[in-house]
Amino acid sequence: MVRLIEETRSTRSELNVPAGAKIPLLLIGADVATEARLERYQDLIDRMARLEYSTSAKDAPKGSVTFVLDGATVALPLEGVVDLPAESARLAKEIGKLEAEIGKMDAKLNNAEFIKKAPEEVVEELRERREDATTTAAKLSHALKQIGGTA
Repeated sequence: MVRLIEETRSTRSELNVPAGAKIPLLLIGADVATEARLERYQDLIDRMARLEYSTSAKDAPKGSVTFVLDGATVALPLEGVVDLPAESARLAKEIGKLEAEIGKMDAKLNNAEFIKKAPEEVVEELRERREDATTTAAKLSHALKQIGGTA
């Protein structure tokens, strides 16, 4: 259940869900054991993930963001909580910035002269920054697809 809380909080953060907003969490297609754990730890999950409530459901409502966790689909209905078109625009802009940054880093990393002359720790730091930017861009692209935008 710790991963459920972490993923829910991460998704809320990526999509700029207001900290005080209480949203529902719907668990779709979970096995009996997972549903029992949700019920047993429901108060803790709801408090730690800042949820209005958490429950099992058959389908995700329109305007939901979903992610898969331990074989079940978790849906967070965000319609009415987040301005989805504005959030799509923000995510697309952020992805564009990251892609431009990645392009600049690739140009340096693909430049044999730069690699030869730069200190090893500078090259390694650049590789790590590129990897972080790529990971962030992938997460934001996934979030954008989830709310109905295109990435």
